[in-house]
Amino acid sequence: MKFDLHSFNAQKTFDRGFEQASESLFTLSVLVRALTSEAQAMEVEAIVNKELDDLASDIKAETERLKAIAETAGVDFKGISYSAPKKCEARITSPRAAQMVKAVKDFDALACVVDALWISRELTDSERSKVIYGVQKKILRLGGVFRTLATRAMASTQRQGDMHVQDPRVGTKLDPDVPAADGSSVDAPAPPTASAPTKPRKPRAEPSAQEPSVDLAAPPAEQADHQGAAEALPA
Repeated sequence: MKFDLHSFNAQKTFDRGFEQASESLFTLSVLVRALTSEAQAMEVEAIVNKELDDLASDIKAETERLKAIAETAGVDFKGISYSAPKKCEARITSPRAAQMVKAVKDFDALACVVDALWISRELTDSERSKVIYGVQKKILRLGGVFRTLATRAMASTQRQGDMHVQDPRVGTKLDPDVPAADGSSVDAPAPPTASAPTKPRKPRAEPSAQEPSVDLAAPPAEQADHQGAAEALPA
């Protein structure tokens, strides 16, 4: 699917969030239904549909509110244009991925209304930021929600006995076997091995140069001979 995005915020949102959301939605729409029970698949489907419907409703409500402000103020939001529109292409792997594309396109249209009001000084800097980044955050949050649902659903399938289920991150940017961009591995480092502590050695006592060594085990006569010999040595 090819389409144009005009606002920078919509372009950034699509680049950051769509691919991850699309991969997760494919897992939830196809793999989970093929590998789990119908009841589990329906439960996951209900959660995904509610999240997408809530997002679409929020964007629509905010757009209608701002259009009403523009009409009251006499602001023509349809004539606004951007200096760097972008042609985007999305690989649609499921009907819900198409819903995500529509959400981003609706956000783009909302951003046009917001910027028209902002340029006309009908919205303050703070009000503009609150609307733009609030909707952007909701769209990006869904990517994380769908990823978590996909991971949990596949893990549940593995716990039920199917040990040949593919990790939903394989083949995506989240693939744990793909090295990082700098060439380093994402595998966790091996834990350090502990070694037994060693006791410090006591230093040997060196005999004094001023005192002759005397064999304490020798008889008194031999001790006297040693002492006399020591006294005869020149200083």
